[in-house]
Formats: sequence, structure tokens, C-alpha cells
Amino acid sequence: METRARLASDTFISWSLKALLLHGSGLEMETQGKIQQQELGSANPTVVSGAARRWSVPMMMSITHRGTGVGLSGAISAFAVAALLLPGSYPDYLDMISSLSIGPVLIGMAKLGIAFPVSYHTYNGIRHL
Repeated sequence: METRARLASDTFISWSLKALLLHGSGLEMETQGKIQQQELGSANPTVVSGAARRWSVPMMMSITHRGTGVGLSGAISAFAVAALLLPGSYPDYLDMISSLSIGPVLIGMAKLGIAFPVSYHTYNGIRHL
């Protein structure tokens, strides 16, 4: 009996063989559980390794893809609600924006701010296919 328990604590034996040896050892379930917890504790540390905390390119691409998806969904929903609730029509608001005399640099930045999330989310979605 002691030989089986000693053998089961050896780190070179696979878990399935250890379970078989412990099961047939005649030890109480509590003792078997303690032996297995000791083995699992040494084999599976609870500290997260440094690799899991490092930022990587695929992680950043995934986060950006999700962010652009949420942003686009929110923008489309806000635009739809605004179109339903606000008085006037689309040309009225377009005329109001053009009367603000915003420079071409700001207009270009606004266009880029709209085009980048749409194109990035689309191309990254195609990449996932």
C-alpha cells in the first residue's frame, strides 16, 4: 500500500496511471485528494507567465477589430435614431455643416475618421474568413 502511494507521488508517472494506483491503494478519498492536490499544485502554478501579459500584434489587431465593430455599430445606431427623431431632412443638415466653413484639413480628417474604421473592420473581417 505504501509502495503504491510512494509511486503515485513520483513525478515521472502520468496522471492516469497515478489515478489508477491511488484508486486501488486502499487510501481514504481525502488522502487521495490531498496527494492529487499536491501534485497539481506543483505542476500547475497559479502565477500568470510573462508571455500572457505581453502585448502582441494579433492581440492588438483583435482588440482594434472589436473596437471598430462596436464603434461602427454605435455610430450607425446613433445616426438612425437621429434621422428618426430630429426635425428636417438630410440635405438640411448637410447645408448646415457646409455653412460652418470648416477648412479642408478638418474635412479630410473627418473623412479619414469615418473611412478608417470601416475599411479596417472590413479587411480584418475578410482576413478572419
